[in-house]
Amino acid sequence: MAANFENRVLSACLLNPAGVKGAEHTAIGRAFADEGKIILAPTNFEEYEKVVNLCFNGKAPPMPGFMRKYFGRMSIKNKALLDRVFMEFVNPDANVSLNEMVEKTTVPLMVVWGDSDQLVHPSGLAVLKQAQPAIVDLMLENTGHCPMVERASLVYKAHLEFMPAS
Repeated sequence: MAANFENRVLSACLLNPAGVKGAEHTAIGRAFADEGKIILAPTNFEEYEKVVNLCFNGKAPPMPGFMRKYFGRMSIKNKALLDRVFMEFVNPDANVSLNEMVEKTTVPLMVVWGDSDQLVHPSGLAVLKQAQPAIVDLMLENTGHCPMVERASLVYKAHLEFMPAS
């Protein structure tokens, strides 16, 4: 939205974004590149639990059982879609580059990344910063792929400070 509709967006905050050309691969990305192994699209509830835990630095936070079961069922049901999304994020060369979008936008951008992200390598932050030096960047220690959950207060405060007055 920020790259294509700058007149409609005041600012944008990217949280551990996928699709950065030139970023290193995580172990998950390397497993796909080397073996064609996709582990983010579960076929059963046990695999779903593993995927959810990969999103955090350690174990996923508690969630009511009915919600966990619902999200697990939806992930299993939507395996084909998740496979396609995974293919796009491990192969940004085949898609529109986030680097190019970030480079061309004039909208103020903030990028937040967890240094322990197992899904999208944290090196992507430096790559995006190189594409657009004006980016406000925040690398969070001991944080996985979901900083907005793991470090919610810190992300919220940083985002409020970043947002332009409207």
